[in-house]
Amino acid sequence: MRGLHAEVERRVPDEVQAAADLELKRNGLASLQASGRMIGERFPRLTDVRARLEAMDAQGVDRQVVCASPNHFTPG
Repeated sequence: MRGLHAEVERRVPDEVQAAADLELKRNGLASLQASGRMIGERFPRLTDVRARLEAMDAQGVDRQVVCASPNHFTPG
């Protein structure tokens, strides 16, 4: 994966830096202070299959679509 990131950095360094800046804004200290408790409460439903299935059952959800995070780059 390092090779891929290095290649993306080589091709579009400004976009990689903009994405890094946005990531810091999204997940930096100010964000953690504002939403850390909420994330902590919900984290098991994002990382534990059993907890997620229980939450889905409680909500009457039969299927969940999973996709890559929008901040992941691939060279085009």
